[in-house]
Amino acid sequence: MTKASYEKNVTRHKIKVVKRGGGAKGSCAQFAVDSLPTTCREQVEEKFGCDEARITAWVMSNYELDQAAVVYFTDWAAAHKSEHATVELAQKYAINASVLNTCIKLYKNGKDSQKLMGDKYDWSKMAKSIETLRKELGHDLPTSTLRFRKKVNDYKKYGYECLITSKFGNQNKRKTTYKDERLVMSLRVLPNQPYGSDVHEMYIQFVCGELEVWDFETGEIFDPDDFVDKNGNLCPDDTRQIQFKVRGAGAYRAAANGNSASLELFHLPEMKLFSGQLTAIVQTAEEPGTIYFEASAPGVKGATLELISK
Repeated sequence: MTKASYEKNVTRHKIKVVKRGGGAKGSCAQFAVDSLPTTCREQVEEKFGCDEARITAWVMSNYELDQAAVVYFTDWAAAHKSEHATVELAQKYAINASVLNTCIKLYKNGKDSQKLMGDKYDWSKMAKSIETLRKELGHDLPTSTLRFRKKVNDYKKYGYECLITSKFGNQNKRKTTYKDERLVMSLRVLPNQPYGSDVHEMYIQFVCGELEVWDFETGEIFDPDDFVDKNGNLCPDDTRQIQFKVRGAGAYRAAANGNSASLELFHLPEMKLFSGQLTAIVQTAEEPGTIYFEASAPGVKGATLELISK
């Protein structure tokens, strides 16, 4: 599109300008994708993706700097006066808060959210859209969809403080067994009796801080941080082969990974992961004692679980 054609379309309000360009920083202008001429719109959608481009335009048209956050983080920096509490960091945190405010605004706006994403709020599209605005807005929010989703939920719960430190809330209350099997079983026996696909979605909600889960036997609360890596990411696509060994007062019985297309024999002491998970079953011996369950796989550290048979 030529400059003359652009100015003509803008003057006649055929192109909706979301954010004007120029200024001291020489920033680029931004437009509502749906208002562009067909040829230009198709080129934008081909390059950036249809939904993501619309979400990005919506975010920019609804973004505003949170003045309360500016005051909060400026006061924080002034109070601490260290290399870990600078004016630059205060500005960055205020921008992060402002971006999260906009994401939450879309989440709460059912009409706009459905128009942009369909029936269900799509976190992957939102995270991708926010990532494309990293340079434009100057934020440093997580790039991973799961970590971004968790950051949004932490922010909704704990406010500005969670943008400064990852340690917040009363962690002393979180005494858990830290076992994935216990977590999945605790989800599976919830009163609403969720289906397998629902359990997976509930697992994602749990690690993102949207759902609190208790051990179904002990009542102890599971901590989401114990079920992700140091970067806050799951490894849901892992399909490596797991080998099992059982010693002591028990014996290996079977394994299942939830893959309906799998042809693996469940009674053999090995099985491939499906979406990064599987379940193994151990049978106790007639005499009580300690059962040692070992799991190993190429490329990762093995683990041994001690079970007490009574």
